[in-house]
Amino acid sequence: MLWMSETSLKINGIEITFREILASAVIVLVMLILGTVISGHIKQAAMECKQEYSTAIDISSEDRFGYGLRTDVGRAFCYGTLSAVDTVSEDEIGGPYMYIYREEQHYNMHTRVVTHTDGKGHTYTTTEIYYSWDYAGSNTWHSQMVHFLGKDFDYKKINMPGSKYLTTKYRGSSVRFEYYIRPVEYTGTMYAMLTGHTIQDATFYDGTDIDQTRENLMSGADGWVVIFWVIWIILTAASVFGFCALENDWLK
Repeated sequence: MLWMSETSLKINGIEITFREILASAVIVLVMLILGTVISGHIKQAAMECKQEYSTAIDISSEDRFGYGLRTDVGRAFCYGTLSAVDTVSEDEIGGPYMYIYREEQHYNMHTRVVTHTDGKGHTYTTTEIYYSWDYAGSNTWHSQMVHFLGKDFDYKKINMPGSKYLTTKYRGSSVRFEYYIRPVEYTGTMYAMLTGHTIQDATFYDGTDIDQTRENLMSGADGWVVIFWVIWIILTAASVFGFCALENDWLK
C-alpha cells in the first residue's frame, strides 16, 4: 500500500524519506556504472570465445584427425563416435557401460520445530517428525580408455556428456541405490585443443554435428551478458530495498 506525505512516502509499511530516495538514486547510478564496466569485460571474453569457435577447424575423418594430432593444429571440432575400449558392469544392473554411478540412500526419521499462530495471534511451537531419503555414500566405475576417430585416449582426458538415470534398486524398506550410467558409445562432436600430439581441454557433445555444436557454443557465449544483467538488476534492486529498510538516521 502506498502513502505519501510532504517529506516521505510509505510502501507496505516501510517509510522512505526523500533523502533516502536521492541516496537510492545514487546507489542505482553507481551500480549501473559498475555493471557497465563488468559487462564490458564479459562481452570482451564472449567475443574472444566466439572468435576461437569460428576459427577452429572441422575434422570428421580418422585421417584428418590423425594429421591434426601429428601437426598440433590447435582448436578443432571433431565429429565421430566415442566408444569405451574397456567396459564396466555391476551385479544389480549388469552392463556393459562406459560409466556407472551408484548412490546409496537411507530412509531416515528427522524432527523439526514448527511455529504456529492461533486465532488470537499467539504463537507456539510443536515438534514435527518427518522422513526423507538421505545420501549415505556412493561408488563410481568407469572405463580406463576410450576410442575416438582411430585413436585411444585416457577416459579422464575428455569431459563426457552428463550421466543418465537408469534405475533404483531397493534393499529392504529403508535402503535404496540409485544408478546413473553413460552408455558404451556416443556419436557427436568433440571440441578440443590438438596439441602435443594429443588432445587437451576436450569436451564431447552428444548428438550434435559440428555446425550445431559451434552454433550452440557461440549463442551460449552471447548469453553470458544477458545472464549477468538479470542478476545485476536483481542485486541492485535488493541493495536499494535493503538500504531503504534501514533507519538511516544519518541522512536527517
